[in-house]
Amino acid sequence: MLLIYDWAIRIYFNLIHLAAYFRTDAKKWVTGRDHLFEQIKPFHSVSKKYFWIHCSSLGEFEQVRSLIEMIKLHHPDQLIWLSFFSPSGYDIRKQYPFVDVVSYWPSDVQSDVCKFIDIVNPSCALFVKYDFWFNTFEILHQRKIPMYYISLLFHSKTYLTKWPFGSLLNRLKAFDQLFVQDQFTYQFLANRQFLNIQHSGDTRMDRITDIVSAHQPIEEIESYINQRNVFIAGSIWPEDDPFLLKLIDSEIAKNWVIILVPHHVDEANLIRIENSYHYPITRFKNIKSAKGSILLMDQIGLLSSLYQYAKFAYVGGGFGKNIHNILEPAGHHIPVAFGPAHKKFVEAQAFIDAGFGFEIKHLQDLPSLMKLVLDATWYENTISAIPIYWNNHSGATKKIYQYLKQENRFNQ
Repeated sequence: MLLIYDWAIRIYFNLIHLAAYFRTDAKKWVTGRDHLFEQIKPFHSVSKKYFWIHCSSLGEFEQVRSLIEMIKLHHPDQLIWLSFFSPSGYDIRKQYPFVDVVSYWPSDVQSDVCKFIDIVNPSCALFVKYDFWFNTFEILHQRKIPMYYISLLFHSKTYLTKWPFGSLLNRLKAFDQLFVQDQFTYQFLANRQFLNIQHSGDTRMDRITDIVSAHQPIEEIESYINQRNVFIAGSIWPEDDPFLLKLIDSEIAKNWVIILVPHHVDEANLIRIENSYHYPITRFKNIKSAKGSILLMDQIGLLSSLYQYAKFAYVGGGFGKNIHNILEPAGHHIPVAFGPAHKKFVEAQAFIDAGFGFEIKHLQDLPSLMKLVLDATWYENTISAIPIYWNNHSGATKKIYQYLKQENRFNQ
């Protein structure tokens, strides 16, 4: 199977290069790797070994960020090399101050992998969630470099759970430890005689806790809200519009502040929203002269901070491919609603089961839920479940750090 994989992976990366002639995202992927080895070679030293952490993209980086910062806090001399597959992660975090080197990872073609590992000279390698590169794994294993996965996550549609890929799956047994995110992944691997597994939990929860504790007030928002109830619709897409419009049209929403946070804040999308909602809408840049109770965020980076003012939240994407981040509103201890496309996110069903997550299917669901939110007894009972859930499912970062420390993976 590894020979077939090696053949397939060469085709895959050649297709990316071919797509670069037609697609801007593929072109960015290719041009970002121009002269990569010449760029990173100056960081190589025979006497230096890096703790190598690889992330596919920005989302995986957020899952490992708290661990990186914990390592640097307790071991400031530990060299860390952070690599990315995707430009979306590299471009945003290439100046990240808690690591010593940030670079692209070249590809999973064996010759590229060998060149990259020769330069990095890793003392160990850590991968995140479900970024599987089996040539990289094989070369690390051959060189006896310890390997770890954190927040490893399988779901029923993960290709490694299918029978043709069993031999590839078994190569994960060469890892020193697999820190898995959920019970399904743990049980799936345990049933296949994996002995190198720990159910540590989701490191994103620790990151959300850090984010929540570091939030600063947003004075313009506080003045605009003026102690009114706040509903936030975060990371919304056009498919979410009918459900939000139904809520805004309802009598129950009349005394609320409604904050719309689009997933894309380009001018065309902002104009589309303004023309679609048939209500006076104020953009955030004009908040000091706001009229009405609907605020449209026209800049990125504030959503996680906005949740501190919300009494109730809706997270978009669930009427498209997938829901977006529902951990952030839950981390602020507020009920969170979302559409039905959440099957790949184990926390969504967990939130539903715990009583503070709500799946929206029909137009009337959001107004009905907002009516419940205004019931003081119902609301207190609902939000009281959130800290219990949070305490039971957080702490993965510390568990992983302690294990790696016991294995002497850091400079003392």
